[in-house]
Amino acid sequence: MGMPWEHIGIMLFIMLVPYLLIEIPSGLLADKKLGEKEMLIAGLVITSLSTAALFFISTPSLVLWSAAMFVSRIGASLVNTMSEVYFFKKVSGSNTDIITGFRLMRPLSIVVAPLFVSAFLLSAPFHTLWLLLAVLMATAIPAALRLRDTL
Repeated sequence: MGMPWEHIGIMLFIMLVPYLLIEIPSGLLADKKLGEKEMLIAGLVITSLSTAALFFISTPSLVLWSAAMFVSRIGASLVNTMSEVYFFKKVSGSNTDIITGFRLMRPLSIVVAPLFVSAFLLSAPFHTLWLLLAVLMATAIPAALRLRDTL
């Protein structure tokens, strides 16, 4: 991106703020008004569109990148919170195998994603990763549309 490390540190701080500000209020809103399904879909749409927009940013502007990353993390925070809330509304304590599998998916992704990205980067420039990630996030929208409301 052509930014100094000091700017990247500031940008990382700004982009992670939505996790602090959004998770509890969005969980309460999902429980009382909108529902997890609708907010999950909104999070996927926000994340997909804002991540795709990162592909088009070519200037090393701290403000522009921070704002774009902040918006993308709003969507990711919604996805993270709503998937957890929906999942735990659907399982009981007797579903230990399912809960264990759900809990293992995130660590597994930490191993698999870098391998996948490394293979992708052998044939594509780095900035196209934003489009790939946006498409991958968008592919979850049809599955989210098929979820049954819990309200």
